[in-house]
Amino acid sequence: MLSNLKTIDSQYERILAKVRPDLVVIDAYIGSPALIKSGLPFIVIYSAAPLILFNCDNLPPPWSGFAIDSDKSEWKPFKERFESLFVDVKHDTNQWFISQGLPSLSTKSNTILHPESKYLNIYMYPKELDYNEWQPLPHNWKRVDGF
Repeated sequence: MLSNLKTIDSQYERILAKVRPDLVVIDAYIGSPALIKSGLPFIVIYSAAPLILFNCDNLPPPWSGFAIDSDKSEWKPFKERFESLFVDVKHDTNQWFISQGLPSLSTKSNTILHPESKYLNIYMYPKELDYNEWQPLPHNWKRVDGF
């Protein structure tokens, strides 16, 4: 998977240099070193499960299907197993970013392998179901009901 992204990223690099858009909007699990190094402003859209954005022990692990009021003793084994499945992807992605002269990606949140935009980050989740009351996100994260 990562080898395909590296190939695509070299294409992005050429396209971004040629087109020089005013703004790039991206929705991807793994970031693009070409985009980050381009210096162009970008917005990250996160259309996947929003729980991954929150680093809060009071919330169930992303993609677990556990409810907020479920048995918390089941959360830790799920988190550990989930993390073990992504350890190589995280490592390889971080090494790729470092090899491109970029800082290591934060690993504070389970599997986010895309740097946040300093401008705007958007996630989709209905307001009534949002987790923002458990842990507010930074000012540059905005929620929308749907895309």
